[in-house]
Amino acid sequence: MTAEPILAVDFGTSSSSAALVAGGAILPLKEPASGSWSWPSSVYADDGTLHIGALAERRKRVRPELYRAEFKRDLGHPAPIVLGDRSYTPEALVAAVLSALRAEAERLHGGPVRRAVLTVPASYGAQDPRRGAMLDAGSAAGFDVAELLPEPVAAALAPITGAPFAPGDIGLIYDFGGGTFDVAVTRTVEGGHEVLGHAALDDLGGRDVDALVYGEVRGRLGSRSDETPRLRAELADFSRQLKHQLSDAARAEDVFAWAGEHVELERSWLSGEVTPLLARTVDCCQRLLEGCGLSFDDVSAVVLVGGTTRMPVVPLYLGHVLARPVRRVTDPELAVTQGAARWALTAGGRVLKSVSPAPGTVIVSWDVPGGAATLMRWLVDPGAPFEEGAVVGQVRLGDGALWDLAAGTPGTLVHRHVNPGGLVVSGEPILTVSTAGHGPGAAHRTVTVPPAIPGDLAQAVNHPVPAVREGAVARLAGLVAGEDRTFEDSARAVLAAMRDDDSRRVATAATLVLSPASVVSPYLPAAVADRVTRARATLSPGSPGARGLPRAVTPPGPGVSVSGRWLTVVNGLLGGLAAGLVIGLFLLVAGGSDDVDGLLPVLVPLGGAGGLAYGAIRARGGVSARVRLSGRVVTVLRSVALGLAAGVVLGFVAREVLGVAGVVVIVIGAVAGLGHGLMKAGGR
Repeated sequence: MTAEPILAVDFGTSSSSAALVAGGAILPLKEPASGSWSWPSSVYADDGTLHIGALAERRKRVRPELYRAEFKRDLGHPAPIVLGDRSYTPEALVAAVLSALRAEAERLHGGPVRRAVLTVPASYGAQDPRRGAMLDAGSAAGFDVAELLPEPVAAALAPITGAPFAPGDIGLIYDFGGGTFDVAVTRTVEGGHEVLGHAALDDLGGRDVDALVYGEVRGRLGSRSDETPRLRAELADFSRQLKHQLSDAARAEDVFAWAGEHVELERSWLSGEVTPLLARTVDCCQRLLEGCGLSFDDVSAVVLVGGTTRMPVVPLYLGHVLARPVRRVTDPELAVTQGAARWALTAGGRVLKSVSPAPGTVIVSWDVPGGAATLMRWLVDPGAPFEEGAVVGQVRLGDGALWDLAAGTPGTLVHRHVNPGGLVVSGEPILTVSTAGHGPGAAHRTVTVPPAIPGDLAQAVNHPVPAVREGAVARLAGLVAGEDRTFEDSARAVLAAMRDDDSRRVATAATLVLSPASVVSPYLPAAVADRVTRARATLSPGSPGARGLPRAVTPPGPGVSVSGRWLTVVNGLLGGLAAGLVIGLFLLVAGGSDDVDGLLPVLVPLGGAGGLAYGAIRARGGVSARVRLSGRVVTVLRSVALGLAAGVVLGFVAREVLGVAGVVVIVIGAVAGLGHGLMKAGGR
């Protein structure tokens, strides 16, 4: 438990929510203007003042150009957001919403709230600039300290309806929010949950369902129903209300006041339109489970989180396709906030204690004339022994003179704290040195190493310097998790013995390699978590120490995978060009003509122009295409393209020189390319 008040915030694409954690209690925040637990993630600029949430929603019809929502998707992009005659960065708009949440929290708390837990989609990876943008927004909102928590990890901590999971149960946390889809795989353990992995689709959310309903309503009312920004805002709200009605009734109907038209929608229609979106989420879940070495059969239940899961089609579809029990959290919209608040309650338990030097090691420093000098070079490498009086490095003083750094006692170099070019300051730690194995009475620790282990590795296992033994653990992990499993059993036996090493770092490293799957994220540093996860995910499931470990993951085969709206435009262009070419060739063959110059130069550009226009219209409507081609498919397509290109060139030559119909040569080239590609893809 932490005595410092913390604000847990779920900043969503469409709406946000927050809860104040103070004195061991969790207090959800209501928006003062609406009395709702959800705050619209929207702003309205009025003479330099940003109105937030419901206040912005009430003003958006007055001057729609001063209103903006769903700017979470703009995080990480340099382009400013223009509201009237002013420009704002996406971080500034996020900070404005966070400031409003913080102000309400401070009003309820009666004092300052300077710390926050901000949830982010699982797609925000360790190096994703959006993570930094969210932290910058937290700082701009007045928080001295902010930490990030993946949304599905927070959702896994939210209370669920019905009986709790039993120890060992696998849960699939299915979080379908307004702007993103996030999923996490959890295992129930004593006292809570451990997160085995998480994934996300940051281009799919409830707003895509809103767009489907908007398009249908607009189609029925006609294009004039949204010809102005004000009408578009009214139609968007009207469509969203119809969608919400369909979550509670089989038919929704209302009158669009601006047009005086009656609109009626059936739930069955919306269910059919939403099914392709749900299929994408299932694919994302399957890839995540496979990465964790699991399948849907291993899942005890699917837990629904997020406002979009209120649609009846969601649990029906998932229950039918996955054939697993479907359960809900107590409040889908507030689940992430509730979980983040529970996480914040444990802040006092996440403490890193200081570590004393390992037994047999000392920290070395020097008194430098003038107080500081520039390190020029090291003369001893980590793991190398040296004698008393040996020169281990050289520094340059301010007057340009070089001085040697001599060892006061014998030892073995473990770690260098300063790199060449850095400052060596009097009294500051410069080297970590092991004195084990040096001087009278020195003794080496020993581990029995099987004869199968290479000799140099066996020596490293029993080396007196802990840093060298850490390197031995890394090499042993490679024998355990690598493709060559010849020494796997021997390496496991050595690692098991090294779990009792007198060096805590060595013992921890050996334990991580052999331990069952556990929470490796977000608790461990990203680099360590990634290394441990990959090593354990490839452990042989049949080996003696692999019980409870994830099954081996087969890496995806070579190929091409791209996505984006630009791909929608490219798809349209290529489709149009191909259609023009195919139609032209068909007319030439059917008519017995060889007028390639007269027909193809007309039909192919026309087809390309039509396809380009079609692709641009779909991209403008928000369609984001995705293509995944395996290595074999790419091989075949490449050969067909080369054969077709060669056929076109040779076709003109054959017509001019030999008098042979050029179109025939073109077709032969394409067929030959197809055959060649199929043979290469088949391994011949």
